Amino acid sequence: MMNSLNAFAWVALAGMIITGVAVLFARKPEDTCYLLIMAAILFLPVGIWFKLPKVPPLDKDTLPYLVLLLAYFIRRSRWVGRNRLGRGVDVFIVLSMVAAIFTVYGNRDPITVSGYEVNKVIPALNLNDGLAMAGDDLLRMGIPFVLGRLLVRGPREATRLLTAFAVAGLVYSVLILWEVRMSPQLHASFYGAPPRREDFQQTIRWGGYRPVVFMPHGLAVALFICNAVLAAAVLARNRIKLLGISWQPLTFYLLLILLACKSLAAIIYAVVALPILAFTRARKQLRVAVLVAMVVLLYPATRGSDLFPAKGLVSIFKSMSADRAESLEFRIINEDLLLDHARSHGYFGWGAYGRNIVHDKESGKEATTFDGFWIIIFSMRGAAGLACAFLLLLSPIFIAARRVRKIPEKRDQLLVAGLGMMVAVSALDLLPNGLLLTYPYFLAGSLYGLTRILTSARLQAAVAPAAPPSVRQGMVA
Repeated sequence: MMNSLNAFAWVALAGMIITGVAVLFARKPEDTCYLLIMAAILFLPVGIWFKLPKVPPLDKDTLPYLVLLLAYFIRRSRWVGRNRLGRGVDVFIVLSMVAAIFTVYGNRDPITVSGYEVNKVIPALNLNDGLAMAGDDLLRMGIPFVLGRLLVRGPREATRLLTAFAVAGLVYSVLILWEVRMSPQLHASFYGAPPRREDFQQTIRWGGYRPVVFMPHGLAVALFICNAVLAAAVLARNRIKLLGISWQPLTFYLLLILLACKSLAAIIYAVVALPILAFTRARKQLRVAVLVAMVVLLYPATRGSDLFPAKGLVSIFKSMSADRAESLEFRIINEDLLLDHARSHGYFGWGAYGRNIVHDKESGKEATTFDGFWIIIFSMRGAAGLACAFLLLLSPIFIAARRVRKIPEKRDQLLVAGLGMMVAVSALDLLPNGLLLTYPYFLAGSLYGLTRILTSARLQAAVAPAAPPSVRQGMVA
């Protein structure tokens, strides 16, 4: 894939390093970080990365957060010191990295795969593999979380974050509509190759095309637009305007764009969440987010212990749609095979090199495919890695729900609840789908940082300057 991408793809990725320096000179570095993160998510190429010795690949999912965090550390060193990184929810980052070392010690023997089509030896893991997995945890979960936590210095930055998501959705809508009409080819046109050459059939949905634009999959586009819809709804509820235009009609426009993305799950998320965000109080919104978070945590536990009513769910889907039921049944059978294989290394997983893959005993070919992020993490990193990955993502929701009563301003409560709903929806999508982009951890860190700021008098006193009156009144210049 890397060889087929053109020089412009390398220039675009390297440009992230150069533009990241702008944080050092920006009057409001938080705004600059939000702008660059959105630009990276929306426009950087897929399938290309810089590889340094002993460092996991630096791609569009890791390089922007790393560059911006380093620049922000320099620009806001005092603020970083006041946040006391490594405490609270941050501990799950450390625990996940430590668990990676234990994964190595459970996988020190090679695996021989033999069959009439495939014969190979999967290597054992060593300490360098453990360090590589720990580094990957830091880059893909830890650094986005920490950066999100640091950037939110108060309600102003939280409003800017939601505005960045909503405006990014508006900008992307033009490219989405183009690909719906012309087919997903923008990535190939600009960077020389599609993001996933082998999956073009997956872009054909509902008698038309499902847009991919510059993201790794059409599902990633749909989830991003879903989050943009939710962000716009929160801004509309707080009576914030964009260039004098209310966000309410723009929210409905983004919902129509989401329909054009042709992803049923993302559409359901938005349709269910929108009335909750529009008509209920912040506390009830966070109760719903907590309920979703509990579902996300309980699903792997019930599936792993065979308590989940999988067969009953398939029967329900058969009465609605035979195609959907068949797809669901395939996923469940596939998960059962992977779970049987993963249970033998249930605590810390099978590790890297495809050791977590189930192979056919006769042919030696791969007999399973990976869909959900949860089963990928459980099979590779075991229960320890799975718990750290999801508790890092979901703990801020539980903390926000417990502390929201301490926040005096209703507008600020709605900001916290809106971010909580976005994190909950993003986490729920990790059950059927993979972690296609790492911004859910960035959102989780932002939620955690905002909750701490609004409920801690000591941290509130440390924030300077205070949010401008225009933001408090619900107006964005």
